[in-house]
Amino acid sequence: MYLTEDQVRDEARKFLNFYDDENAKSNVGQLTTFNQLDGYYWGGVADKPDGWCLPNDKSLPAIILETKNSKENVTNKKWQNELIKNIEITKKKYNKVIGILYNGLEAIVYKDDKIYTQTTEILDKDYYLNLYETGDIPKKQIYEATKR
Repeated sequence: MYLTEDQVRDEARKFLNFYDDENAKSNVGQLTTFNQLDGYYWGGVADKPDGWCLPNDKSLPAIILETKNSKENVTNKKWQNELIKNIEITKKKYNKVIGILYNGLEAIVYKDDKIYTQTTEILDKDYYLNLYETGDIPKKQIYEATKR
């Protein structure tokens, strides 16, 4: 089944639980620029991430999402470079950044500018925020999150 980029982005929002809360700005969209998210740090940056989780505490990891329609291949260097560019922009404010490139069928997850894993699903943002604490993929957490 074909999924448009808008459908993939909406699906990713639900899986990742990208909703604003008292600890972070989290959302998805096509029109929001880095400058609008926080012009103090990113003044003049007109690039637009497809999704973001930006903790108020700058010592915590941030998450940047790049979505494509389901016909686009996440291994395409053009799309990976686009995500890496957004990771580098985010690193002006956060020392640790998780990047996710997702097409509704598969995802490539970056830890900073290095590929961390390639998978067929994405999980709740808390899983990714904890990657800097654990270092390895905690399989038990994956199974529990998948069950939920």
